[in-house]
Amino acid sequence: MLSTSKTSQLVHIVLVEPQDSLNIGSVARAMMNLGFQHLHLVRPHNFSLDKALVTGRWAESLIRNATIHHSLQTALESMHDVVGFSSLSRPHRGEPTVLPDWIESLTAEPRGQTALLFGREDTGLPSEAIEQCRTLVRIPSHHDYPAFNLAQSALLAMYELSRSSWSTIVRPVEELPTWNQYQRLDQLCSDVMEASGFHHHKDGDPTATSIKTMLRRIQMNEHEMRIMLALFNRVRLSLTRVQGGE
Repeated sequence: MLSTSKTSQLVHIVLVEPQDSLNIGSVARAMMNLGFQHLHLVRPHNFSLDKALVTGRWAESLIRNATIHHSLQTALESMHDVVGFSSLSRPHRGEPTVLPDWIESLTAEPRGQTALLFGREDTGLPSEAIEQCRTLVRIPSHHDYPAFNLAQSALLAMYELSRSSWSTIVRPVEELPTWNQYQRLDQLCSDVMEASGFHHHKDGDPTATSIKTMLRRIQMNEHEMRIMLALFNRVRLSLTRVQGGE
């Protein structure tokens, strides 16, 4: 699980004139996945909360608390930096920075409230939004089909930004088997191989050693080890009953 980072607290996702409420829901879900908390909608077209909730599963609180702005100016007035995402070069702006290069240039977490601007699904960011951006970023794509879906673009940007916090991923504590359990498994393995006639018990049998080595390479957790011990024990008992009935 990812822990909340300073980056996710400072970054604001700003959708400029989004046309499809389903995409808004998908963006919100991606934000929840990666720990981003601030969603802004600038002049959304026929915004439907019900539709957004269809794709925004588990993100209802974020969608309901999204800030809706009637102008881009009000969405940006409290921001300290503005970054726009666009696949096109613009007059007097040159080629946008590609996403990997932009991420590499971020030597630290954002210094203040940072808006990431994503444009409408059909035409991208409007000129008024481009003019407000300190940086333009392009997400690399195949030349035959360069345009990403709105939700995909937002997800890729947030995913790359969140990678810096992966060192703080909260991982569940995994119980590992003790060496005593491995030794019990060795003995059961030997018993089963001998009872089945797979090999005759003797010290230094290379086949038995190879099998025990393979079992160690599995790197089981403690639960898996208990299953393996139970399996070999059941096989050993079954073979013993069969031999006893002969």
